[in-house]
Amino acid sequence: MSTRLSLGAAFLLGTSTLAATAMIPTLAMAQATSSSINGVVQTDDGAAVAGATVTIIHTPTGRVDRATTSENGTFFETGLAVGGPYTVTVESAAGNLLRENVRLSPSSNSLQLTIATIDEMIVTGTRSVGQDIGDGVGSVFSDDEILGQPSVNRDLVATLVRDPLANSSGEGILSVAGSNPRFNALAIDGSLQQDDFGLSNSTYPTGRAPISLDVIESASVAATDYSVTQSGFTGGLVNVVTKSGTNELDGSLYFYKQNEDFIGDTAFGDVDVPVAAFDEEEYGFVLRGPIVKDKLFFLVSYDEFKTGSGREFSVQDQNNGVDPRLFTELASIVQNTYGFDIGERPNSIALPESSERFLAKLDWNINDQHRASFTYQDTQESGFAGVGGLNFSSAYYTTPQDLKAYTGQLFSDWSDRFSTEVRVNFKENNRLQSCQAGDRVGEFEFRLAEND
Repeated sequence: MSTRLSLGAAFLLGTSTLAATAMIPTLAMAQATSSSINGVVQTDDGAAVAGATVTIIHTPTGRVDRATTSENGTFFETGLAVGGPYTVTVESAAGNLLRENVRLSPSSNSLQLTIATIDEMIVTGTRSVGQDIGDGVGSVFSDDEILGQPSVNRDLVATLVRDPLANSSGEGILSVAGSNPRFNALAIDGSLQQDDFGLSNSTYPTGRAPISLDVIESASVAATDYSVTQSGFTGGLVNVVTKSGTNELDGSLYFYKQNEDFIGDTAFGDVDVPVAAFDEEEYGFVLRGPIVKDKLFFLVSYDEFKTGSGREFSVQDQNNGVDPRLFTELASIVQNTYGFDIGERPNSIALPESSERFLAKLDWNINDQHRASFTYQDTQESGFAGVGGLNFSSAYYTTPQDLKAYTGQLFSDWSDRFSTEVRVNFKENNRLQSCQAGDRVGEFEFRLAEND
């Protein structure tokens, strides 16, 4: 069982950042779960516009944030929700302007706004497409890019490998800049959820991704990161920010099915490729909307995945050149000596796997200066392992896992030059191995010698 409680706080002063973190029992990680804007307002002849009021409106929820430009026309606003779209307006003595459909990536975004000195209004803007250079190299992907990426297994890694430094050899397996996937970190709304035990070669703590693709607002992958607010890995950082509720009630239902009939069985025109029988199904829903318009919002997601396949053992696999009567005699000796039935050596075995994922999120626009969110995540899985032709059935074991994570965040603007972000995480990860032999049964080892 793995349990982690983390406390994180970031203090933002103007355009510089001071970060302080603490964690029980280990160091806290303050992964980016909000957006900020570093912007400049100027006229079309390059003159800075000082004292302009910049209004940033989160269109889905109606939340309003305001900033005032400095003497050199710059402004800075932090603690903004990831994604958008946003509407940005500028009011000044030099003129007014409007910019719509602005989308923000996690961490820092740059925005340049130009006010025309003639009757025609000219609005230009640029936004960073990746992580800041101070945060290392990497890529950021929006929800549209993630859901639009073809993926047989609905795996987030299928999108992340679009980054030139990322590579994958299977579901959940992500190598960044050539590093082993065990060295990666996965953060979901700031909660680190990589494999705490080092028992798998996956970036995920579970067999499949711990949350559904349908609730991801943004996902980024970064390498060689040396920011004080992003740490806890020596490979790559996968940073996921989940969606939130909006003023519009909306949702979705989905069902996916796959079996051997969906896979081709020939190659190069006439070469037969055998495909083992299997069956996979996934279904779920996402619902989000307002509890109090412009104030309090919810998101709920649930999905269930099931797959079933089988494995048949040939006579050679089962006996490996040994007279099968030997295994029958061994089972009889164990039964008579210890009173325990070690089972038989089956000709075939079923390999069921299942996964249930639930996520709930509340977002609260407390007032114009403070915003809070709370995320609850519960992922339960069950797999099957220990399968081998020489094993008795009692040697097989299931691998149930229960991952729960709680995250609370508070984003505050105390003044134009002082902002804070506070996050509290609690994660509990129970990963078991349940042998079919039952509890309190040790390992049987047979040492056989050949008679001369």
